[in-house]
Formats: sequence, C-alpha cells, structure tokens
Amino acid sequence: MRHHDELALDRLSQTQQEEVFQAFAPDENMRIYGHGIRRRLPPMMNGERRRIELVYSLMFNLPGTPLLRYGEEIGMGEDLSLPGRNSVRTPMQWSDAPNGGFSNAPADALVRSVIAEGEYGYQRVNVATEQRDPNSLINWMERLIRTRKPCQELGTGLWQILATGRTMCLRPLLQVATSSGCVA
Repeated sequence: MRHHDELALDRLSQTQQEEVFQAFAPDENMRIYGHGIRRRLPPMMNGERRRIELVYSLMFNLPGTPLLRYGEEIGMGEDLSLPGRNSVRTPMQWSDAPNGGFSNAPADALVRSVIAEGEYGYQRVNVATEQRDPNSLINWMERLIRTRKPCQELGTGLWQILATGRTMCLRPLLQVATSSGCVA
C-alpha cells in the first residue's frame, strides 16, 4: 500500500525492515534506497485475489481517506526492468489495444514503456476487460467504495492499537449498529 512511488520502511527497525523485505521484496532489484519497495500490491501478494481484497478492505476501514494509486483498481503490476521508481510509473492499461490503449504512438516513441509481457501485461490486465467482468477487481473495488461511502462510521470511529506479542491489531472501542446497517 502506498500513496507515492515506493513503499518506505524507514520508520521500521532494521530487523522489521528485513522481515518485510523477505516477505514482499525478496530480490534486491525489488528494493530502492535501502529502505523502500518499488513494487505494486498485486505482485507483492503473488496475485492472490483474496489477499489483495483483504489489504484493501483493511485500508478502507482505517481512519482517514483511503487513496488508491492509479492502476490499483485493476490490479496492475510493475516493470522491474525499469530503473528506480519508474517500475511503478508505467502507463495506465486502458485496453488490450497496442500500448494498453494509452497511446497510439509507436511503442519505442513512448516516454514510459507499458507492461506488455507476463501476467500483468496490458493484454490481460486492463480497464476494458475488467469492466466487462462482474467479478473483476475493479468491480469489487467499486462495490467497496459504494459500501464505505454511506457508512460514515467506517474510517472515523475510535480505535486503539493492541500489542499481541509479535504483531499489532486494531480494535474498535465502541461497536454500535447504526440505522444504515453499518457497525461503528
């Protein structure tokens, strides 16, 4: 989860950083600046839809406004052959047309190359294809947003961090059913 170019881990201890690197960026070329990850969420979750949905569900329940980086709603990947932060700055994949429907310029004339190969290539992962599939990630994400929007209790309630030994968890301080059917 990120709002910028890399997932920065600089607030974690060295031991915690290494644990996160081993889980989500095991190869050195997946890391940046010694304390960041230059990958998108779907590849970090090995493309496992249930894990991706869990992460976004948790984000949409945390306090504040959830932000999505372009392409997250369709499950875009990254291009680790590109240098630095450019791995996650590839063009939006609008369709399965050449260059992902982003541009009709020749591929070698693009300022940023599109993800053209593999499981995250624009032929497989793109807005047009996702919108036609009622079970796609983009349609799931739209349902998540529609569910959260009328439930003001989501993301605004009181909470506290509970130490559980190895991990932390969030616990609501008050659980009250509301007229909207949401739980606060």
